Amino acid sequence: MVAVMAFLPDTFAQKKSSSHKGVLDGRSFYKTPYRTRNSGSYGLDSRMLSLGYGFGTTLYNSYGYYPGAGNRGKSAFGPLMVKYEHAIRDEVGIGAIGELAFRQWKYRVGGDTYKDRAVGVGISFLGYYHFNKFIPVPKLDVYAGAGISIAHTSYKDDFYGTSHSTVDVMPAGVVGARYLFNPKFGVYGEVGRTSFSWLNLGVSFKL
Repeated sequence: MVAVMAFLPDTFAQKKSSSHKGVLDGRSFYKTPYRTRNSGSYGLDSRMLSLGYGFGTTLYNSYGYYPGAGNRGKSAFGPLMVKYEHAIRDEVGIGAIGELAFRQWKYRVGGDTYKDRAVGVGISFLGYYHFNKFIPVPKLDVYAGAGISIAHTSYKDDFYGTSHSTVDVMPAGVVGARYLFNPKFGVYGEVGRTSFSWLNLGVSFKL
């Protein structure tokens, strides 16, 4: 009986020491297989196709009406967004975003009505890092991306009968989250600048 009692404290101490070490040793935790830490929503086999809509469009948003013109209204569409991301590591992916945006101004000068129009087409290339290994929520994918955006914009002035176009290259960056309702379908939201918006929401399909 004495021998058993002497043995038990040592055994418990060893287990406690081993468990304690596993909890505190962050380097060992990071080196464990990715799938033991990943939430399951993103991994090396992930191919994501997303369709989204941007809010707060930046396409010619500083343009207005001519002084003295009779304003008849303005409208905007988009950007409408198509995204694709391809995983190259368990937590890293590369992707592209295509965008289409439209804006129109309608006004009256004298007895005539005019419409000015702006159209924007953009593509962004980003690299993504997914933080799923640190977030133990099985259906949640949290990520950040950075890269460049190339945007072509054109403007047609109906009153003067002129038009012009520009091509801009600028930094792009987003922070986003995706929630998967099942292994193949989910919804997402992102904040950050791409070609024509600061906020976009949409749906995602895991291919």
